[in-house]
Amino acid sequence: MERELFMAGIGGQGVQLVTKILAHALNLENRYVMHFAEYGGTMRGGNVECTVITGTGELSAPPIIPSTWLAITMHPEATPKAKAKLRKGSLLVVNSSLVKGEKTPPGGALLEVPASEIASQINNVQGAAMIMTGAVCRATGLVSKAHLLQGLKDLTPSYRARTIETNVKAFEAGDAYAAEHLKAFLIKAWEPVAA
Repeated sequence: MERELFMAGIGGQGVQLVTKILAHALNLENRYVMHFAEYGGTMRGGNVECTVITGTGELSAPPIIPSTWLAITMHPEATPKAKAKLRKGSLLVVNSSLVKGEKTPPGGALLEVPASEIASQINNVQGAAMIMTGAVCRATGLVSKAHLLQGLKDLTPSYRARTIETNVKAFEAGDAYAAEHLKAFLIKAWEPVAA
């Protein structure tokens, strides 16, 4: 079984960091993983798109995918490309603080997480992508919290060690949001999707 994740946003939102952490965490769970990132030439504010492909066996998908099981969009500018990759049964996750008025994809599900608002509430405006990651992991079971947090620690360079605590807090805020507001969420990562 394979799962594809496509995450898009703008530079500076942490999209590359959280997808690298997700890929590493999935690897810690003995899953096969590929990670691919594309980004614009500007330091902050350019388009950022990352793909993570994971599975229980050797992967057959290329790192650039035509469609995805899970699309996460952090910013309105990134939403059209993320939506274009959805297929029947896909999950669309939006930062509802910035992305407004989205509809549930055909045969799939829509998960709205006010990540930017939550980030402001916990005094970590750069933590929105980590909040989204916490919510997605809780709602889908894509990867365990323990492996995600281990991945965060493994991939944080020593000169940025002070950010681990704030990123853990952001992840836990997303996890808590999903636990409280998304109790009946239906799409689970490692259960077969009905055809």
